[in-house]
Amino acid sequence: MKLFIFVCLFCCLHGLVKGQTPDTTTITQLLTQAERLLPKPAESRAARALLEQAMLLSRQQQYKPGIERASELQVQLALKLSDDAAIIRNLPALPYSRRNELMRILVFRLLDRRQVDSAMHLSRRLKEEAIAQQQPFLANDAEYYIARCHQTKGELRLMKDCYVKMAAFHRNNKDEASELITWTVLNSWTSENDTSQPLKLNVQEKVAELSKRLGKMKEYALILSDIAQSHLLFGRVHEAEKNLLEAAAMLEKMGVKERYNIYESLARLYVRKAHVEKALLYARLGQHNRRQAGSVDSVALHALTSEVYTTFGMPDRYFAEQVQMLADRDAYTERHPGYIERFARLIEYQQGTRTALTYLEPRLKDATIFRTNRQQIFPTMMLGDMHLRLKDTLAAMQYFRKAVTLLDPAYSDRDDMPQYAYFRMASGYYIQKKYDSSLIYLQKMQELNDGQIHLYHKPQMFDLLMKVNSAMGRYQAALRHAGRHQQLRDSIYNVQRWAQLEEIETKYETEKKDQQLKQQAREVAWLTQQTALRDALMKQKEFAALQSEILIKKDMLQAQQEARMRGDSLKNKEERIRTMSKEAMFHQTLLRQTRATRNAVITGAALLLVSLLLVYNRYRLKQRTNRELQQQRDVISVNNTELSKLVKEKEWLLKEVHHRVKNNLQVVMSLLNIQSHYLEDDRAISAIRDSQRRVNAISLIHKKLYQSDNPAVVNIGIYIQELLEHLREYTDMQQGILLKTDIAPVSLDIARALPIGLLLNESITNAMKYAFPDNTAGEILISLQKNKEAGSLTLLVADNGVGCPDAPGAAGKSLGMSLMDALAQDLGGELVVESDGGMRVSVTFPVE
Repeated sequence: MKLFIFVCLFCCLHGLVKGQTPDTTTITQLLTQAERLLPKPAESRAARALLEQAMLLSRQQQYKPGIERASELQVQLALKLSDDAAIIRNLPALPYSRRNELMRILVFRLLDRRQVDSAMHLSRRLKEEAIAQQQPFLANDAEYYIARCHQTKGELRLMKDCYVKMAAFHRNNKDEASELITWTVLNSWTSENDTSQPLKLNVQEKVAELSKRLGKMKEYALILSDIAQSHLLFGRVHEAEKNLLEAAAMLEKMGVKERYNIYESLARLYVRKAHVEKALLYARLGQHNRRQAGSVDSVALHALTSEVYTTFGMPDRYFAEQVQMLADRDAYTERHPGYIERFARLIEYQQGTRTALTYLEPRLKDATIFRTNRQQIFPTMMLGDMHLRLKDTLAAMQYFRKAVTLLDPAYSDRDDMPQYAYFRMASGYYIQKKYDSSLIYLQKMQELNDGQIHLYHKPQMFDLLMKVNSAMGRYQAALRHAGRHQQLRDSIYNVQRWAQLEEIETKYETEKKDQQLKQQAREVAWLTQQTALRDALMKQKEFAALQSEILIKKDMLQAQQEARMRGDSLKNKEERIRTMSKEAMFHQTLLRQTRATRNAVITGAALLLVSLLLVYNRYRLKQRTNRELQQQRDVISVNNTELSKLVKEKEWLLKEVHHRVKNNLQVVMSLLNIQSHYLEDDRAISAIRDSQRRVNAISLIHKKLYQSDNPAVVNIGIYIQELLEHLREYTDMQQGILLKTDIAPVSLDIARALPIGLLLNESITNAMKYAFPDNTAGEILISLQKNKEAGSLTLLVADNGVGCPDAPGAAGKSLGMSLMDALAQDLGGELVVESDGGMRVSVTFPVE
């Protein structure tokens, strides 16, 4: 092959040297041979040499077909070799349509290599040539490439101008489908925080209007969901809810299978509104719809439900959902970044922080799993959290700083990642007592859009703001943030329910009575009509009988006359007279029967009418009695309503008292916390912390009372669980200590719940402090069970720690033990302290 090429080139060159002019056959042979070599990468250089020679010969002979074909083949070779310069050199020799196509390809290549200025120059040339060729549609298409160049350079206003021009062109040409595509593309490139016109919401409304007008209802439903996300980002929750519900209804009506994105958006919206039931409902609907659509991504199946459980403080259900995610996993899922993050949390929950750290660290370094910066942010923060729990603040801060550097500025206005990174940086600086730096990151967090901060993060943010301002001596700001923290924390758990069944039942009974009256009126009208018909029929029969009688008499007279005229014998006359008399008697009998029948019908109708009148009178009497009874019921109902209002007002007043007591106790705790920052004596600080825990135990009682439907009693099981969570939070509890509970379903009044809470606070705190020295692992059992003897309960707190040899006589040796003894006496029981393989504190007390 190479020899043949060499011979062809040699002949051509030899002819030129001799002054001979090669004919078009030689050019055609060169082009044909070059075209055969194009598919072979190894022969690219030979193909280029042949094409250059063919181009040279074609230009010498001004052979236009040869020039065009050589240019086309050179362009094809340049496309294979990514030689943009060669493509540009050959553009003038190509037809306009081919030149336009190649220039579009070159624009995208230059943009991929970030050569934006060259791409812009080529895009404008594309538009100028289209205008020169009088191709308005191609000139409008060139605006798209100019817009892409502006977008790459960050010139968003100029980019929008190009898209608006394109949309106006399509609108003028009555091409609404192309106009819809233009606005849809602009929507994908526009940010919610971009203040240049048109705003993103205006663009979305254009897409919605055109989709609805063109009958593209699926696209209309999807853009409604997109509009809802924009509303949600800026805190317009009501508008977002309306759009999402409309979109969900439309997709269900059209039978679209994949609706889980809408359901999951609704679940996140109701998390924002603190509606736990609706949030869980739509999270489960999204999960079910993903399964119906054939999704095998176990992380996506369980992620949102887990998020709802985390937000509303249900850790047990959260980890149960994670266990279900493990059961649904496959080989692909095990290398999914979201699965690795959740599995690391589950390991930490079950096996401890160090084991989870060992699992997560090497996997974060695997570039085949965490491929992008965004995928690395969350596991990086998780590693920082783990180091923070291990008291390694310096290592934790290194991970938090790395997470901040991984944030993408392009998504800073709508991404939820900054809230996590900023909060962790602020927490780390607070632990290091660098309060100014901590406040900087908290202020950055406050500057985020409302939709970028999750519901459960807001109370944490205000709690940290309270602590930082308190440490910096800004007590007024600290108290303001403390109140905001408590308000947000309470709002997460207050879910209201209501119903109006009595009004619906009253409406139903009224409609039922009206229907009965209408039916009775119809029956009376029908009976009256039947009676009138019967009367008319009887009159007709009576008239017919009278006519028959008259005719018979006429016949008798006529017969008598005929007998006299014919001279009939007397016998014949008498016979005829007897016969006719019999007929007359028969007709008279028939007439009497007809009259008797008529009288019977009239009598029956009269009796029926009297019966109806009696029934109607009875109905009116019953109706009047019912009205009197209803008036009495209304009076009773009004009295009951007034009594109910008084009872509800009493309950609300009682709840308000408990709420205010709880808030006052929270203020006391905040003041004690502020005071502790100015103390240097460890014993004094410890005494302050003990007092905080005791006040917190009392505060929880009042919180449960005002959150409960019955403000007189407390569900002791829920109260103990929440008390344990607070002890974990306010006590430096070791990682190896496990709290176990065995609580009977019991509700107690405040007189018994309060001593129980303080007893648990003292005994569990003592066990955490003294039972497990040198960071040893252990268990603390908290039990409250009914005894076999009726009317008594036993409270037990036991640990498997080092115990206390002097336990039986220790009751008077410390404030805590003295307090526990006094609390046991308040319960009507006796404090029993035992030390055998650990400490056991128990109280048996009577209950009603």
